[in-house]
Amino acid sequence: MRAGGWFTLLGLLLALVARPSAGAEMIAAPPSLSGLMSALAQSGAVRASFQESRMLAVLVDPIETSGQLYFLPPQRLARVTRWPSPSKVIVDGPLVILEDGLGRRELNLDQSPIGQSLIGGIVVLLGGDFDGLNRLYETVYEAHEESWTLTMVPINSTLRSMIREIRVAGLGQTITQIKTLETNGDVTTTQLTNIETGVPITEVEQAAFSTTPAPRK
Repeated sequence: MRAGGWFTLLGLLLALVARPSAGAEMIAAPPSLSGLMSALAQSGAVRASFQESRMLAVLVDPIETSGQLYFLPPQRLARVTRWPSPSKVIVDGPLVILEDGLGRRELNLDQSPIGQSLIGGIVVLLGGDFDGLNRLYETVYEAHEESWTLTMVPINSTLRSMIREIRVAGLGQTITQIKTLETNGDVTTTQLTNIETGVPITEVEQAAFSTTPAPRK
C-alpha cells in the first residue's frame, strides 16, 4: 500500500469518535490528554459516515471520497468507501485487507515496520491507550473551554519523513476534524457525521468485517 493510502486510512480512522450530534449539550474539554484518552476508551463499537477531501500538491482540485467507518475495540478497524467507487479496507490486528475493483490483497503489519507504527497509532488513540500513544507520537494538547487541539508528530523516523504532523481538533470529549499534513505538501481532511457509539457488535461485524476470501492458487 503506497504512502498516500496509509495517510488516508489514518485520517479517517482517527476520526471515528467524532462530531457531537445536533442539539447535543456542550461540555468542557478534558483538561489533559490523559483525560481525553480516558473518554475515548469508553466509546465502545463505533459507526459513522465520512466525507474525505485529499488535496494533492500536484493537483488543483481535491480528491473527494465518502462512505462508512467502523471501529471494534480493541484493534479492529474498517473503512467502507461507497463513492466514487466501492472499496473496503479492514484492519484486524496485524492483518490489513484491501478489497476493490482490482480484487483482494492482504498485508501483514508484522512484515511492515512503517505500517505497524502507523496502524499502531490508530489503535492506541481509538482505544484510549495514553501510554501507547506517547510511545509512538510526540504530542501537544491544548484545551480552551469546550474546544481542544491535539498535535501528533511521529517518533518513527521513517514515518516522520512522510508525515509532518497530524492535527486533531475537537469539542468536549469528541473529535470534530482531523488533518494529516504530509512532508510533500499533501493534506487530507476528514469530517464525520451520523456518529453512533456503543453499536451492537453483530451489526458492525455484518456491515464491515465480512470479506471475500482470496482465491486459492
